[in-house]
Amino acid sequence: MDDRGTAATVLRADVSAYRRWFGTPVRGLGVLVALVGGGVASALRRGEVAFLIILLVVTVAVTLGCIAIHIASSRVVLTSDRIEYRRWLRRTRIRLDDDVVGALAELNASPVGRTSQVLVLRARSGGPRIRLNGAYWEQDDLVRIAAAADVPVLDGLLTPREFDRAARGTMPWRALHPWLAGFGGTLVLIVLIVAGVIAWFDATNRPPFDDQPPRGVSARTVDLQGTMVTELQQAVGGEWESPESRLSACEDDAGYKGWSRRVSVRLRESVVEETGEDRVVTPIAPSRDLVDSISQVMVEQGSPEPLVDLDDLAEFGRSDDAYLRISSYPDDGDALRSTVEVTFSGSGGYVSISMYSACETPPR
Repeated sequence: MDDRGTAATVLRADVSAYRRWFGTPVRGLGVLVALVGGGVASALRRGEVAFLIILLVVTVAVTLGCIAIHIASSRVVLTSDRIEYRRWLRRTRIRLDDDVVGALAELNASPVGRTSQVLVLRARSGGPRIRLNGAYWEQDDLVRIAAAADVPVLDGLLTPREFDRAARGTMPWRALHPWLAGFGGTLVLIVLIVAGVIAWFDATNRPPFDDQPPRGVSARTVDLQGTMVTELQQAVGGEWESPESRLSACEDDAGYKGWSRRVSVRLRESVVEETGEDRVVTPIAPSRDLVDSISQVMVEQGSPEPLVDLDDLAEFGRSDDAYLRISSYPDDGDALRSTVEVTFSGSGGYVSISMYSACETPPR
């Protein structure tokens, strides 16, 4: 496109030029398709298709958006004494009396085999470059700008080194040394990723950077919890599910990291065929005698006298949302005892037992 004025000629990037360039063959397209296909297949196996589709859509949208903005904002202003290149929010200006060096030639700088006419201009003394890619510009406009700058139009397909020999100082260092630039960029990226991972592990207190102790608690803690669960099950009665246990990361009062063992078990449930709902096989409602029996077991097993709100006991039989908890908390500094809770809930006879040990840290 050519907009003429009295003092300047404005040449603009053209989307039709990009369409023609985009339609040229891509070397290694089969390998690229195979890699994308492998990624899709892997995502299918992991059930991450939705994430992959979103990632691809976002990537394509951002890429096309950037290309559209570049084409819409790129223009060259030619006057009798200067060439000015504007794109995005940037502006590069070269004065024609600065002994301009440059060339217009077919440049092979792409790993996928696509080439394009490239015009590079620069003052012989150095300074900023104007680089126009034929992927976005009409050939006639590039020739016109080259003529205005009085630089040659070269024949043949040139490498960046050959282009720079023909027009000294037009190619940046990274184009003349692609392997070193790629290695340096990769090294910087790896350093940033490793530093980010280390910082993330340190901030979230994750191994191996936080001196996490071996994953486990003492055998005595396991035995005490197992005995407590068995005795409480016998005191409550009924049929029980198998106990479940897990370890949770924790810190003691001094800030040292360790592990806490949590155990939970509840009365066995079955499915009612008529309704499909779960119900307790042997429902048990709390009573004053049962509360006393549970409290006695806790004390006999070495736990402090439990806490219980007898007002909650009175709600059973009168409300479907009745709730009663019998809790025993270890004394401060007692690292061998666990917090123990027996909970009765609702009118369906639900009962559960849960306990968790103090934070156990390695000897120091």
